[in-house]
Amino acid sequence: MKHFTAFPLLLMPLDVQIKRRGGEGFNCDVKATPIPGSYSVKYEFETAFGPATLTTLNQFNLGIIHSNEGPLHVMYCADKQSFFKVLVKPAKRLIGKKILFTTPIAETFEQAMSVLKSWYPTYTNWKLDKPPII
Repeated sequence: MKHFTAFPLLLMPLDVQIKRRGGEGFNCDVKATPIPGSYSVKYEFETAFGPATLTTLNQFNLGIIHSNEGPLHVMYCADKQSFFKVLVKPAKRLIGKKILFTTPIAETFEQAMSVLKSWYPTYTNWKLDKPPII
């Protein structure tokens, strides 16, 4: 069985990643299994060369802030135990590709919210989900 680690889902949708690994895409034949103690999910699927798995990164997306820079994703990376602000922009020289710009925020949810509110003082629609305890 071939095993692959997924690219960040903000860069490439799960369906595309499964197809690039030889599967038919994300459909009813793909088995999704959450990995205990993490935010990762293991996806099992069939390819012409046999079964394969794709494991997502150990990250949690808290939500989006709409700013002048564009939509900013607020992510928690469990492997680094830190919160990050992620801006997704199209790559200028690579048509159809995206680039992630990440900015570290803080180590706790409360600190992250405080920092974000200081960076975006006029923003009022704070609907960010605190990562569930795993």
